[in-house]
Amino acid sequence: HRVARQPSLASLDLSAKEATTGALDPRGPGLHDSPITARVALKQLAADIGADPMRVLTVDLEGQLRLGGNVEFIQAAAFHPESKACVQVFDIRQDDSPLTGHGYDEDGQERSLRSLLEDGSIVKVLHCCGGDSSALFHIYGITLRNVYDTSVGDCLCLGSGLGKPRSLLKVIRQWCGEETEMRHK
Repeated sequence: HRVARQPSLASLDLSAKEATTGALDPRGPGLHDSPITARVALKQLAADIGADPMRVLTVDLEGQLRLGGNVEFIQAAAFHPESKACVQVFDIRQDDSPLTGHGYDEDGQERSLRSLLEDGSIVKVLHCCGGDSSALFHIYGITLRNVYDTSVGDCLCLGSGLGKPRSLLKVIRQWCGEETEMRHK
C-alpha cells in the first residue's frame, strides 16, 4: 500500500492551530508519525464515525502480529455519508501514543485510536483479525469490541468452516465481482 506521507508540523513550521484549520488534509490519506498530526487525523476519524449512522471503523495492522511481536503501522478508515472517506495510517514505530492513549481521552474531547477500538458502539471491520487482536491485547492491553471479521463472515456464508479463511482479494472478488481491482503500488 502506498500512502502519501503527511509532512510533520515541525518540517512545515506550522502551529497545531494551523494544522486543524486545513494546512494538512484531515481526511488524508496520510501517514502520521507524530502526536500532532495523529491528533488531527483521529479527530477527523471520530467525527466521521459519529456522522455515520452505522458507526463503522475499518482497520488493518501491519507488523509481527503475534505474541511477542510488534505493531508497526495501523491503517484506519471511516466513511462520512456526505463526504469522501477519511483514510489514515499511523506509524506506531515512531509514535505509539494513539494506542497507549497517552495525551488523549483526558478531557473527553479527543479520542485515541485505543478508545475507538475499545468502544462497543463502533463496529470495527477487519479481515483475519486474530493476529491483529492478539497483538493489540498482548502489547497494549487493548480489547477490540464489536468486531466484524470479513474472513469469518465469508467462511460462514460459504459454509467452508472457520479454519479455511481466504485472502481479502478473493473475498472481495467473490462478493463484489471479478472485475474488482485492488491497487498495490
